Amino acid sequence: MEILKKISILFSIFIVFSSCTKDDVEENVEIASKTYQLQSANGYSVSGTARFINNSNGTISVELNLTGTPSNAMLPAYIHSNTAAETGPISISLVPASGASGESFTTFNTKDDGTQISYQQLLNMDGYLTVRVDSNNSQIVAYVDIGQNELTQNTTSYTLQEVDLDGVSGNITFTERINGEALAVFNLSNLPSGGSHPAYIYSGDLANAPGSLIYAFNNIDGTTGKSFSNIAEDENGNPLLYQDLLTIDAYVDVVLSETTTNYHLAQGNIGSN
Repeated sequence: MEILKKISILFSIFIVFSSCTKDDVEENVEIASKTYQLQSANGYSVSGTARFINNSNGTISVELNLTGTPSNAMLPAYIHSNTAAETGPISISLVPASGASGESFTTFNTKDDGTQISYQQLLNMDGYLTVRVDSNNSQIVAYVDIGQNELTQNTTSYTLQEVDLDGVSGNITFTERINGEALAVFNLSNLPSGGSHPAYIYSGDLANAPGSLIYAFNNIDGTTGKSFSNIAEDENGNPLLYQDLLTIDAYVDVVLSETTTNYHLAQGNIGSN
């Protein structure tokens, strides 16, 4: 009888303890989130979203939902420092996305180097996110600028005209980032295929060319006609932001090569011109 009584008491204590533990444990819930739209790269058709989640326990989750992924692949994903146009080192390694589902879910509160990072710091980060084709290939299939590098809806495009090579046409587009810097994108057609063509911003009007060098873009790929550059300062280290590009007294010049700068492929006035 005494043994049965002791067992009954122990059982009652267990029930009370279990009940209190369940009530006292705080459930980890989503406080806020922000979604970025990834764009495809390098001829792949992969696109989708990256959702950054602020969790109540102080961790961050990144949820990838991709389409166009190879069904039999695992696609590595990373958050990098810097902008996609400039490229930069890996800061946070994410769980690879399943090619079959296009999904990935990663939860963390530190960077790869062990330093702490909060949700707000991630939203303010000078960074970008990439998805790669596989673990043995560094080629990017999709990407998006994040944090302070996120692109706004403010954009301005200028037409570029052929000069020394017939048939060249296209434009340059400037898009403002949240931090005020600008993404510059060339989109030209009928360039010499396989070439790599320098492009610059010079001071003054085309009618009074040449002016002094203000900014050197990343070279334009002759095959794709594209180039991506981040503009934050001029060649002298002075600030050069998106709003400055709307009023600048300048023009854009695309040339054949670093050694043949007197052969102009395309030109166009920008800003106040």
